[in-house]
Amino acid sequence: IPTSVTGIGYSAFWGCSGLTGVTIPDGVTSIGDSAFRHCTGLTSVTIPNSVTSIGFEAFRDSGLISAFILNPDCQIGDSDYDVFQGCDGAFNLFGYSDSTAEAYAANTVNPCGFDLLAPAPDFFLPAALTSIEADAFQGIAATAVVIPESIQAISDNPFSGSSVRYIYGFPGTAAEQLANDYAQFTLFIPLTDDWYARLTN
Repeated sequence: IPTSVTGIGYSAFWGCSGLTGVTIPDGVTSIGDSAFRHCTGLTSVTIPNSVTSIGFEAFRDSGLISAFILNPDCQIGDSDYDVFQGCDGAFNLFGYSDSTAEAYAANTVNPCGFDLLAPAPDFFLPAALTSIEADAFQGIAATAVVIPESIQAISDNPFSGSSVRYIYGFPGTAAEQLANDYAQFTLFIPLTDDWYARLTN
């Protein structure tokens, strides 16, 4: 799908049994109702962070074994929970902790398996902080840390010698720069306001 596309419409690929793979570009914001229904050759799909809504029955009765939803706030169908209904019996949804994907997988109407794309955060820095000094959290026993938007200055690597590998932070902040600057970190996970509120209650 070309990068100029911003939406995939109603029944766009319905019944394309020969479709075995699709790359949905970052920039697509919506996937319409029944867009990939009955695409029995499609076994896996990654739905980028830009997608904010997936229509009802969008992947129903497809060949999906796995779907990766990168936007933690993506609206997934409606209360019928039929977006992935009829997929392979081993179907698994992948998403982040406290995301709409996790909530979707746990529904009681059409539940499915769920796996985390990254470990759930186990270390939260307070929003009152505005800066972090070098080695401030050296050696802490944590894997994934949440860095609030209020922190705009980080000196060197405050997590040196620790087991921290994943940084949850806001795009364009010092948290993202920290993750990019040090090979210690496996992944920078961009937060949204709503998701941050859920993670921090």
